[in-house]
Amino acid sequence: FFFQAEDGIRDHCVTGVQTCALPIFPTLKEGVRLAIYISVMLLFHWLTAKLNDSRQKIEQMSQQQLEQQELLLNQALASDNRHREILEDQTELIVRYLSDSTVIFVNEAYCRYFGQKREDIVGKNYAPIVFADDLEMVNQQVQSITPDNPLVTITNRVVVNGEVRWTQWNNRLLKNAHNNLWELQAVGRDITALKE
Repeated sequence: FFFQAEDGIRDHCVTGVQTCALPIFPTLKEGVRLAIYISVMLLFHWLTAKLNDSRQKIEQMSQQQLEQQELLLNQALASDNRHREILEDQTELIVRYLSDSTVIFVNEAYCRYFGQKREDIVGKNYAPIVFADDLEMVNQQVQSITPDNPLVTITNRVVVNGEVRWTQWNNRLLKNAHNNLWELQAVGRDITALKE
């Protein structure tokens, strides 16, 4: 059937036999060498097609994985934005900080209450403006927060614009999905009117 093919294909195969198969099989007849060459070329083309197909499938899978990761990241960012919006809308004073005391979030109510700017608080060590006589008690209470005791409510005085005010704080240890320590959140409110 080969010699019924177009002349260009036949010439290509004959040239291939002469340059590839002839030096390897010099004693074989031209027809046998041609059959070997055609078999090798068909195998080469089949392997090339399979490799291209595999490469395309890998690229498709990689693209799908990238798209899935991007989707998950966008969902996480949207969830984080919704979470932040909820925290910002609260009238309670909210601060989140890491176990090394680095503040990672304060809401607008916290900033207004203490008369500070967010950029002056976030990224710095958490140092609540506690009335001097209450400082040791507050530190002991915060140190008592553990995985077995993740919520501690502290009532203490703070100094705001030179005025002593009473506050109550719910301090909660937050853990991630792997049950590792993650961060501390303090949610406070002014209770001066209740104390007077």
